[in-house]
Amino acid sequence: KRGESRAGGCSDRAITELDLGERRKIVRDIPIDVLQSPDPSSHEWLRPPADVIETGNDGAAEDVRVRREARAERVRQRQADHDDIVSRPLDGLVIVSGEDDVELAAETTQVGLGRLGAGGRLAIFGQNLQPLAARQGEMRGSGGYVDVRLIQLFTREYQVLPMRTHPHMSADAQLCEGFLLTATKIVGNDGEQVGGNEQTAATESGAAALKRRRRT
Repeated sequence: KRGESRAGGCSDRAITELDLGERRKIVRDIPIDVLQSPDPSSHEWLRPPADVIETGNDGAAEDVRVRREARAERVRQRQADHDDIVSRPLDGLVIVSGEDDVELAAETTQVGLGRLGAGGRLAIFGQNLQPLAARQGEMRGSGGYVDVRLIQLFTREYQVLPMRTHPHMSADAQLCEGFLLTATKIVGNDGEQVGGNEQTAATESGAAALKRRRRT
């Protein structure tokens, strides 16, 4: 299964509109609040509504009963998805954020790195260089990651004409332009995973860099 974390989660309808086809069966939306909660079962997202718990009303209309059963099934599926994602280390962590999601991306990255298993791959896409560059430096200095790379993605539209093929000098749209940070988490010689303390430091460095950029 593939877990997707968002602040507060998103609706099933929003995921359905992505038109994932058969892949929809392996995509699960789990709010980051639930993963951070010390008691996930008490979180509203995993707590059955009152009308799901109180199922002894024999006089309920058929449509009410159907809605109750549907809600109960959604809660059971959410609990199963949560248990599945926290029961074992993650094989990979992919973070994609826009310019307005830098803080949420840093928070999600911190949670994800704590669950990333040894040998797990990390890929973070962002449109701002400085937060990713700060995190790259922290990862390289921590000794907990190898193959740490920061790549700039650049696309350009070309004019294709006989004897006049060249890039357009001005582009109206910037497609997939940004920066991609990749790394692999490793294990120490004592068999324990290393590279956990740099998560907070990298987050603080990225946030400080963002504030400096905004002031300028």
